[in-house]
Amino acid sequence: MNALGLALALFAPGVAPGSQEPDGPLPSAEVRALIADVREWTRTGDLPEARELDELRTLVEALAAEAPSAGSELRELVRALGSLGHALGAAGRRTEAGALVAWTGERAAVLGDTATQAWALDWLGQEAWIAGELERAAITLAQAATLDERRGAPVEAARSLADVARIRSIQGRLDEGLELATRAWELARASGAPAARRAAGEILAGIWFDLGRHRQALGLCLELLESTEPGEPPDEARVRLEILASVVLADVGRLEAASAHARTAHALALDPGIRRTAPLLHLEAKLSLGLLLGDLGRPEEALELLDAATEEFERLGDARGLGWAAKNRGFVLFAAGRRAESRPAFEEAWRRGEELGVPMLEALGALGLAEAVLLEVGPDENERARAAGALASAERVAGTLRDRALEWRCAALRGRCLLEAGEPEAALTELARAVRAIERWRLRLGASGLVEQALRQRSDPYRDAALAAARLGRAGTALDYAALLEARLQDELRARRDGPLELASTPRIDELRERVARLAARGDAITVDELRQAEDELDAALTAHELATDAGRAASRTPLDPGRLQAGLREHGLDLALVYLTAPQGTLVLALEADGPPAPRGLLLPSGRLELQSLVRAVREPIERLEAGALDLAHLAFDVEAARALQAALVAPLALPEGARLALVLDDVLAPLPFQLLVTGGTAAPLDFARPFAHLGGLEFLGERHELVVLGSLARLGEPLPECAGEALVLVPPPAVAPPGAAAEARIVERTRGARIIEEACPADLVATASTAGLLHLAAHGRFDPGRPAHGHLVLGSTGTDAEARLESWELAALDLHGLEVVLSACHSGRGAWRAGAGLTGLLHGFLSAGAREVVASHWAVDDRVAARFMELYHGARARGEPAPTAMRNARTGLRAERDPRGFALAHPAFWAGWSLFR
Repeated sequence: MNALGLALALFAPGVAPGSQEPDGPLPSAEVRALIADVREWTRTGDLPEARELDELRTLVEALAAEAPSAGSELRELVRALGSLGHALGAAGRRTEAGALVAWTGERAAVLGDTATQAWALDWLGQEAWIAGELERAAITLAQAATLDERRGAPVEAARSLADVARIRSIQGRLDEGLELATRAWELARASGAPAARRAAGEILAGIWFDLGRHRQALGLCLELLESTEPGEPPDEARVRLEILASVVLADVGRLEAASAHARTAHALALDPGIRRTAPLLHLEAKLSLGLLLGDLGRPEEALELLDAATEEFERLGDARGLGWAAKNRGFVLFAAGRRAESRPAFEEAWRRGEELGVPMLEALGALGLAEAVLLEVGPDENERARAAGALASAERVAGTLRDRALEWRCAALRGRCLLEAGEPEAALTELARAVRAIERWRLRLGASGLVEQALRQRSDPYRDAALAAARLGRAGTALDYAALLEARLQDELRARRDGPLELASTPRIDELRERVARLAARGDAITVDELRQAEDELDAALTAHELATDAGRAASRTPLDPGRLQAGLREHGLDLALVYLTAPQGTLVLALEADGPPAPRGLLLPSGRLELQSLVRAVREPIERLEAGALDLAHLAFDVEAARALQAALVAPLALPEGARLALVLDDVLAPLPFQLLVTGGTAAPLDFARPFAHLGGLEFLGERHELVVLGSLARLGEPLPECAGEALVLVPPPAVAPPGAAAEARIVERTRGARIIEEACPADLVATASTAGLLHLAAHGRFDPGRPAHGHLVLGSTGTDAEARLESWELAALDLHGLEVVLSACHSGRGAWRAGAGLTGLLHGFLSAGAREVVASHWAVDDRVAARFMELYHGARARGEPAPTAMRNARTGLRAERDPRGFALAHPAFWAGWSLFR
């Protein structure tokens, strides 16, 4: 007979204690045997039936009454039964588990075992939390924390308080959550236990994040992660800190840095120890990392993670997890342009959100579906009706939750639909509401944020509002929205670099941030006006702070003054500014003349984004294939008809005055297009195999008729155009890392401009001389990483052990280059995506942000000898006193008419059209 059988025989239920009582108390050895049996059942999973559990409880109660001298053994037995209850829960017998653990806590209280009593309360609180009974969970966990504090167990108390704080935060009771999290943090810090500090710190950082205190939240996360000892095994809190760090960074647009933390979180969560203590945490990490990878343009890797998470959720029967996985899958597919594939995922997320009563999941699924359908060309009536219902569902939830991001995304999509339905007035009302909300978001974050990063794949209310205003004949209003679009993209690029967060922070701003967050979290109707007032006060404080610390950035938020822009055109030596905004349904051009009416004029061109994208690709593709080594020079073609079609679509309808000097603000698919290669007339002659490319000599190009300057933003015209009279410098890296023709090119600049050559240049040379130079010619390689545009860099010499050193774009932006003329002569010096408001991402953006007057750079790689000849023509013209735009036009025209010593004509745009002047 095992210990349980013996004990039940001696203390059988229903037998009066005196009738068949043994000679004395149950021997200690028998109690120990019973404990051993209970532990064995727990270890092996050979768990008692419900009847046996009832008998066990009755037995222990009898033991407590009849064998008081076995107190220590009884306490140990009760603890063992608590562990058995936990095992029952893990086996899915949650009702029996809850009853046994609750009884364990009661018996522990009678026996004076506060540690077991607190453990039981903590277990019951966690179970209530899992079941969605948040209030009961918070009360129970708070009781556990009180007991742990009373018994002198600060680590356990801190963890329970941290959990209560998390629940209060989920409930929107941020004041209470912050107070509890702060108490938990103080207890954990006083305990000196690293694990407790991480657990409490993660909750406190999370609440700071909810309150808009991003810098503090990230700082605490990094402090706790950096304090981890080498070789220390990971724990759940460490994984959650990595996830939180990634969320904070993603919220302000630092996607690359965010993905690094998300990858670390995923790797740690797969540790066997973590899988035992937090078996679902790796799924949370998969969802987080998968969504980030989708936004970073790595859909296949993202989908692999999300598919693995979905399989696990299916195995567990976790409907909530399946819903969130479907939502993330939908957004990854959407971001990859696979909208039709994204629809079933969004449908599933919407349905599960409704069924489970999870409004945010419901809204995101519904909105994703609406976007996937309504942003496509020509959905059928059934699809459109379903999408309209989805949008209405998302709008209802957004209003109930008062979630600002949901509200503006719904307004943006509603505005797009109204615009396409031919209702520009109603569309402009919705789109203006969306833009106001995004501007508030951006101002508070000090950066565009992940949600705006995702905007590029969805409807863009800035661009759509400009189109709606133009259709209503309000070109000035359209210009203001174009300026706001440029400012948003400028912020987005600034946000993506690594480094400290640059959030505006003063005591008053921090106080207002927290007030807005708390009011938004409350969710009751009486706070609506109070919330709106608090938001207005916060925005006013942030604007005032920007004006005081970064006037240029703040000015980009305000409507443009056409009179000041006209004066700026004259100061730049230009006649006409053309701002292009592309959209699926057409292209808007806003034109402002230097000496014409002060109001801009707007013209809607019929060519939409897809048509223009196809034409731009046709013009650029042969040159890009040559650059990539997929095509040899003898087979280099040029699509004359595509270049002629672009001229007809984008320029001919404007009836430009002959010889007008143009400022171009390019957008979206037009960004990589050098307008100088648009064909305005002439014909290509028959091929002459003896003189390759000479047949293109009869063509006429836009770059010959007009001087062209590319502006990152029309607001650039509102800024003074600085002059710098410093010396001319040429920086040449060591031969090991310099382009082959760098030394010869340096001598050309020395001869034509009287430049001083700095050989074997390193980053320190540029930093030391740039602020006093008037001309800086860099004969160095440039590199561009599309995934990390703020980290485009120059390759210079190293003063250390490495052969090369990088000078990154964001480091360049910190220099004082006021009025400097910069010439970037190298392969890929101008690589990047041109973004309105930001210039060409990578090196150009760094130089322009640092105050350079203008930058000459190439859209593609050019042969060294051809590049040297172009630089000779350009610098010669500048030395004769020609303004930079004139020198650029004349250098391109002169080069085009020449013949290379190797026998081919330089009439192909690949040789002469790549260089542009950027301001």
